[in-house]
Amino acid sequence: MKTIKELLETLALKGGKIVCTAQLDVMEINQARASNRLFVDENGIGFVWDPNILFFPKTEKEIVDFEKYYPLEEPLPEKLKNPDFLFNKSDVYGTCRHGENMASCQICNPNL
Repeated sequence: MKTIKELLETLALKGGKIVCTAQLDVMEINQARASNRLFVDENGIGFVWDPNILFFPKTEKEIVDFEKYYPLEEPLPEKLKNPDFLFNKSDVYGTCRHGENMASCQICNPNL
């Protein structure tokens, strides 16, 4: 955004909130810059209009808005690249004292 007026007009028209760049991480600042939601004053203090999207977009309009406000693709965290961890019961039940999955250890659960 070129002026503080534009930032405040966006807030008035679309809701959301304005946050200082000191509260954001680098990825959030890059997203704001790429989608023209960042204003930096003459002292170098940055302000970002946050659209305050609270839920994963479901409708076509919500998806279009989300992609407009967050245009940069972020790399998927390593753990999410393989969804098998979702089905690994040891993550849920832990490991027993025998080093086995607690849900399937025949020593800890003799009734299995």
